[in-house]
Amino acid sequence: MSPRVLLVLGCAASLVGCAAGDSASGGDSDLGAQAHDMGLAADAGACALVKVTPATSVGATYLTAVATATTTAAPTWTVFTPTGAVTPVKLDSSGLRVGLDATEPGTYIFHVTLAEFCSGEGVANLIAPQAAAHVYRVRMTPPASSSLPQQDQLVTIYGNTPQGALGLQLTTGTVVGGVLRGPSGPTAGEVQLFPQGGPEVHVAVGTTGQFSIPLQPGAMYRLVLIPTDPSLAPKRLGPLAGLDVPGISFTVGTGAPVSGTIRDASSAPLPGARVALRDGILPSGLGVAVVNGSYAFRAEPGTYQVAAAAMGWPDVLLDGVDVAAGGGTVSIDHALTRAPVTLRVVRADGVTPVAGALVRARSVPIAGAATVSLSSGPHTAVGVARLEGVTAADGTLPVAALPAAIYDVLVEPPGGLAESTTGARITVTGAGAFDLRLATRVPFTGRVFDTVAAGVPNASVRIVSTGGVVLRQVVTDGTGAFSTSLEAGVPCDVSVEPPPSVALAGVRRHLGSSDGSLGGPAPGPTDLTLLRGLQIDGVVRGPAGVPLDGVGIDVLCASCADPTPFAHAESNGGGGYRVSLPDPGLLVLDGGVD
Repeated sequence: MSPRVLLVLGCAASLVGCAAGDSASGGDSDLGAQAHDMGLAADAGACALVKVTPATSVGATYLTAVATATTTAAPTWTVFTPTGAVTPVKLDSSGLRVGLDATEPGTYIFHVTLAEFCSGEGVANLIAPQAAAHVYRVRMTPPASSSLPQQDQLVTIYGNTPQGALGLQLTTGTVVGGVLRGPSGPTAGEVQLFPQGGPEVHVAVGTTGQFSIPLQPGAMYRLVLIPTDPSLAPKRLGPLAGLDVPGISFTVGTGAPVSGTIRDASSAPLPGARVALRDGILPSGLGVAVVNGSYAFRAEPGTYQVAAAAMGWPDVLLDGVDVAAGGGTVSIDHALTRAPVTLRVVRADGVTPVAGALVRARSVPIAGAATVSLSSGPHTAVGVARLEGVTAADGTLPVAALPAAIYDVLVEPPGGLAESTTGARITVTGAGAFDLRLATRVPFTGRVFDTVAAGVPNASVRIVSTGGVVLRQVVTDGTGAFSTSLEAGVPCDVSVEPPPSVALAGVRRHLGSSDGSLGGPAPGPTDLTLLRGLQIDGVVRGPAGVPLDGVGIDVLCASCADPTPFAHAESNGGGGYRVSLPDPGLLVLDGGVD
């Protein structure tokens, strides 16, 4: 079975560069050939357009390229194939038409040079027979200096088919203006835009109500309108096609009134406590308790989760809170008793106090933390207690009143100490004191192997926090071995990117307990096996077709909400990037034979 051919028509590489143009077709329909013409943003000296087509009269994978030029200079051709650079066969006396027998799946770039500043390229991607396909979402994060928004692009990768010219295009989109209005006219607030499967955008709105948001006409969106005026209720719109957004009304109403009180375990009011409702992306207004503990806010009728936060008390959460069209009540009474607890940070010697250490503590969910009284009756809610502070000269935090619970604690030492950020787990049962001993960094070693258990040299091994921050980065030696260190007790991932010279895909593995808790044992020597992969590279271009430097590229799952990227790269000075992705492989065909 012959490979399928995807064709990309190249443009001249003159001093003015290239810009995206119209589509064109080419080739034999049995080969599934499609061509995309990248036209020329040219001056009078623009010179060459290269068109590549499969010539089935010679062979199913025989490619021909034709250069259309404005110069009579003799052309020089080079074809960059999956296995190296070769010179194609001239097919006519002018040398503007050449051919090549393309037998390997992958990318073929026909490059022609006719003068010092006159060249052009045409690209064909040969897809392996029976190749399985996998769709990825490529998230592009431009540098702030570009003024371009973060955006996503879907790409299809074919099994056994490396791609060497996968272009990524950033756009400005269509800017849509509107006015946020209440019943009395324009109002201040915020507009939140949620593209389907893409990064969200938040836009502040001033007192004139005017705002602008970037849209892609063919994409689907949900919007949330959040007025600053507490007498108005946030509103959710959509899903809507980008084409339909300019015609909608950005008007919020008064919604339904919600009121209540919040008190501590002794029934004393908790002024300053904050109470709100949320239904997915839709929040209610925010209720802030006054001196007697009462609060009020507005919400669109619906079913919500209530969340309440009061200084020194656990955050309270309860699902299934219904707000009727006529409004309702939500009152919160804390139920837990608290005891004085002292936390002190010391160095690894267990004695020397540490001043200026940042301590964060968070409890596991605590059942029966509060009673939430609704219009339908009382309900028991869970709570999560939190603590944050900086240690004094004696290494202690101010005495904290904490309910009995298990707490995960993270301690970040001040600069200049040999000890690392340290995680620990403590159990509070009543009044007491705890010493939090800083730990030295944990050695972490291992080897990176390929699919036949051979060591992979020059692989990049990164230690990444669960928030995506790269903490350490090393490269494997000639045997595939690596050695680095971890922050003690801090959950993190190890991410491995293979070198460009091998057909392997990267891997990412969580280090620590499966539930992500702190204080787990240090991992021993870790072997990481890379799966068969494909090298994918290309150029990231801006709206004018100019290559962009410093664009962050994350390859994500296209059909799920998993935020963990399969691969990460950053475009270089010429806009070029390269990532390694899992190979989708070949389709398994059932011939109907038992």
